[in-house]
Amino acid sequence: MYRTIHWYRFGMNLLYCGGYGGRFAKLAEELIKTDPKSVQEFCFGDTYLAGFCRDRKIAWQGIDLNRKFVKHATKKGFRAVEGDVLELAVYEKSDLGVIAGALYHFSPEELKLFLTKVFRSTQVLLISEPVQNLSSSWGALGRLLAGKLTETSKREPYFRYTRENLLERLTFLGKILDFEIAVSGTYKNDLILILTKK
Repeated sequence: MYRTIHWYRFGMNLLYCGGYGGRFAKLAEELIKTDPKSVQEFCFGDTYLAGFCRDRKIAWQGIDLNRKFVKHATKKGFRAVEGDVLELAVYEKSDLGVIAGALYHFSPEELKLFLTKVFRSTQVLLISEPVQNLSSSWGALGRLLAGKLTETSKREPYFRYTRENLLERLTFLGKILDFEIAVSGTYKNDLILILTKK
């Protein structure tokens, strides 16, 4: 699914029952509320949110380890950086960070490392993360299909979240890293959260 942007969109629309673009519309609603001047999107994959930011004259930069996604973004005139967010030493400063559908790739220690670096670059992180997916709702077939659709060339899916264990893990890390968690809402199988540095 990660070989071309077209296969990626096809696969994601399959996972979201045709509503993949709506995930970004929901995130865009949150951006309107917070009115940032600059946004950094981690593991961006697609350019839906980048296009929204461009239309509203919000400075956007994306980071992704997939060279083809970065090439697609730069061809469209967006600022995109190829790299693994866990290996980059620092992130560019921004008013707001965004990560959609990627936390499940991180082990607990990697998630702690990622959030530590995020809050050195911004005060607010907007998250959209699946908490119910094919792997949990369709049994063995769902696990096989979801695994094939979401595997990357470098980082395998580490963990599939539920609403409860995602909030539990972030609450634990919030006490260590000193951030607050607000549940903004849901979109299909995604839980939308706002983490704010205290």
